[in-house]
Amino acid sequence: MPQKIIIVTNNIDHVKSLKNKLLKMYEINQSEFDVFTVYEHGIMQSIFKILNFIFPMVMVFFVLIALMTISNTMMMSVLERTSEIGLLQSLGMKPFKVGILFVLESMTYGVIGSLIGGLIALPPVLYFKTKGLSLGRTITDGMPMPIKNVIYPNISVQLVLTMMFIGISIALIAGSLPALRAVMLKPAEAIREK
Repeated sequence: MPQKIIIVTNNIDHVKSLKNKLLKMYEINQSEFDVFTVYEHGIMQSIFKILNFIFPMVMVFFVLIALMTISNTMMMSVLERTSEIGLLQSLGMKPFKVGILFVLESMTYGVIGSLIGGLIALPPVLYFKTKGLSLGRTITDGMPMPIKNVIYPNISVQLVLTMMFIGISIALIAGSLPALRAVMLKPAEAIREK
């Protein structure tokens, strides 16, 4: 008699319903057999909790780097073009429209950066989607449940669009502070600065 029977499903959302069906279908007595999902297993649950904590932290780190980089670039752009901003305002351009120029410039950086990032990330993702990424036997052999030592990334159009939206939003937020600085410049003082 086997000690373990492992059922692998293609869709992670079906795990709980599959467990319930097994319990009902075979009238499994909990004293004879344990039926549990990978999430209910202690070590696996701990691993998933750690990964669910680490990945958002990594994302926050990269978002902060992007915010600081774009904000710094836009602030330098405002400082370099101070006299131009003053000239535009003295010719009748409203401060609000000057701010819009800088917000649009930062959004352009966001769109271009998102497109370039997507184009750079797409080939490796497509490669690993077909070939898989090997974790090595040393990692998977120590697991309490058998896990394949090759993983395959799952990417969808929705995920790509979400990442692009996040990139553009970061650029928009980062560009708003320099745009506000450009709006607050007084035309006479801005023209005098070099």
